[in-house]
Order: sequence, then structure tokens, then C-alpha cells
Amino acid sequence: MTDQPVTFASLGLPETLVASLAARGISAPTPVQAGVIPLALAGIGGEGGDILAQARTGSGKTLAFVLPLAAAFG
Repeated sequence: MTDQPVTFASLGLPETLVASLAARGISAPTPVQAGVIPLALAGIGGEGGDILAQARTGSGKTLAFVLPLAAAFG
């Protein structure tokens, strides 16, 4: 088994968001984004629990929480 690089598409974000991120020079998720986005997407439309993430300033926390919301409103 080979380790594939984590991409925004592999996290389950819609292609429109992935393309928008790429157009802004954001090509790969940060560790906090890779951890939070799949959990948040799994909770959208259902009874997901709370997500608590801690990371340094500038690590991408805001996008980690906003991108799944944007995906929901697509």
C-alpha cells in the first residue's frame, strides 16, 4: 500500500471549491484541515457531534471549518 498525498478533493470537497482554492494558490490541505474537513463533511446533514481543533495561528483552522459549510451550501 502506498501513501497517497492528501488533497482537498480526497477529503471530499466538491470540485468547484477545489478549483477555487487552487486559483488562490492553495494546493494542499494543512494537517488541521486534513483532520477536520472529513469529520465536518460527515456531520453535514446529519446529527454530527462537535469538533474541537487546536492549532497554531496561521495553520488553516478557519478554512478547516468554513470549507465544509461552503460545500453544504454549494
